[in-house]
Amino acid sequence: MLEQMLAESIVADNVALICTMKACSSIKDIGKGEEIHAEAARRGLIEDPSTDNVLIDMYVIFGFLQKAQEVFDRLQFRSIVLWTTLLAGYTEQSDSDNIYKLLECMQLEEISRDSVALICSLQACCIIGATSIAQEVHSEIERKGLLEKELLVGNTLIDMYSKCGSNSRAPEVFTKLPIRDVVSWTSLIEGYAQVGESEDVCRMYEEMLRDVVEPDPVTFIIILGACGRKGLYKTSELYFESMSECHGILPSLPHHIRMVGVFCRAGNLEKALAIVQKIALSSKFSCGSCAIQMNVM
Repeated sequence: MLEQMLAESIVADNVALICTMKACSSIKDIGKGEEIHAEAARRGLIEDPSTDNVLIDMYVIFGFLQKAQEVFDRLQFRSIVLWTTLLAGYTEQSDSDNIYKLLECMQLEEISRDSVALICSLQACCIIGATSIAQEVHSEIERKGLLEKELLVGNTLIDMYSKCGSNSRAPEVFTKLPIRDVVSWTSLIEGYAQVGESEDVCRMYEEMLRDVVEPDPVTFIIILGACGRKGLYKTSELYFESMSECHGILPSLPHHIRMVGVFCRAGNLEKALAIVQKIALSSKFSCGSCAIQMNVM
């Protein structure tokens, strides 16, 4: 169909151009997308903002970020959608240099960000450990009153501070949230786990239960890892058993792998081996994924 549209010169206006580029994205045909881009440029059809949006989006989807940047750089007006799309692309590829450049450029141009752009900016800061820029983003969130209005923004901010080791800031944000879900609690718990504060991990977990928030599988992955690294094998066993008995969560491969680590560190190789044998016999767990996770345990 795309070949026919080009052959018959159907890409004659912006609407047709946008449709064909979106089609290229959906069928993962970058070659055809570039061909249509060139044809549209020849016909003078790429000066419309909506066309630029789709072009940048197409190149980001394919991971052709240099091409996306070229389109972005020639624009006189850049909507917040374009900034966010390009930043998300660099974040997806963990391109630290370009993430930093784009975040700095947003600051210099005093770009006002919506919730999506703020979340994307925090995730980008987390990738490169840019806590100074993250604090500017945090200030913008506070000015706009988004901590009180949008839980996802608050959760992302807690997650960023936790992963960057800013444990004093994460609880500050947490206390300002009017509503806290399992993601809020788990992100805060992860922050304590990152710095080896197993007592705080356990304390926050108990507080979460008192707040009548049910843990999820990710919560237990973090808790088991934190307790295991401190050699708290009895505590780890209790948490592991409580997953199914108290919370209806069936332990998955990552949970079993962490328990293997717990028992190995405690010197209880018999129990560690029993779990490994259980994993090997279970059809739910593939040998390949088990080997990979054992290597990173």
